[in-house]
Amino acid sequence: MLVAWVDFSGFVATTDPLDAYGGISVPEQSLRNLMERLNSGSQSMTGHHDGLLPVRTRSVKAELRPTPRGGVGLWVEGEADEAEWTALGEVGGFSVGGRMDLAEEHWPAQPKAALRVSADLGWFPPEDLVAALRLMSRDFGVRGSHLLQLSALPPARIILEVALPVVAALGPNLAASALWDGLKLLLLRFQAKKGALARQEPDVPIPPPVFEFDVVGADDFRATAQLRTEDPEVLKLALGTMNAAIEAARVSGGSVESSPDRPHLMSFDPESGEWHHR
Repeated sequence: MLVAWVDFSGFVATTDPLDAYGGISVPEQSLRNLMERLNSGSQSMTGHHDGLLPVRTRSVKAELRPTPRGGVGLWVEGEADEAEWTALGEVGGFSVGGRMDLAEEHWPAQPKAALRVSADLGWFPPEDLVAALRLMSRDFGVRGSHLLQLSALPPARIILEVALPVVAALGPNLAASALWDGLKLLLLRFQAKKGALARQEPDVPIPPPVFEFDVVGADDFRATAQLRTEDPEVLKLALGTMNAAIEAARVSGGSVESSPDRPHLMSFDPESGEWHHR
């Protein structure tokens, strides 16, 4: 099928202070590293910090430029798949997401961990993430990272990179799952912070947290399964049925052939209580 392309350009990250994360700044070297990945074609693009909205790109070029606030910014231009770009709706700007491992004093490195949990730093401070990791570590090795979504209003996003056997261990007996205990704790911490923010600014809408599972299996199988909810019962139902949905995609091939850069895409519908392929 012939693909139509549309031009895009803009800053994706800068060294300017990030208000959403207490004024921290991205080091210039990190921008240079990202620039190299973009220019080599090894950095993929998604819409609205959403793993279910991949966007094909080509002819991408990145360079460092001064920003209006006096910092250094990474300017990117290129072409995007017009259909996928249009499907995003209004795009007000560009930003990137990065991950920063927990400090060793908070959580020692576990290079052979079966699970990596990355939670947005603006919503989940180190003590919340560490508390969740302690619960999850009852069943398997786990790594923790702060998620930095370099946008003005980052969503409460939690990304879990898991091997297929970890998902298979969930099953219907979720009440005994350490993974469920850890995610439930993060959800409760979100609810508490949302309540505090709502009292300060009652007119500002706060969307539910995003739980995104990046699942890796044998034979290059990849799947991204996502749900958005602040209801513990919905989260519990989704986790208890995820393995069956992913296994069905793996056996049948799903709607597309998966690959490292194009995984199976799945989302959970709270109304029907079912996982759907995208």
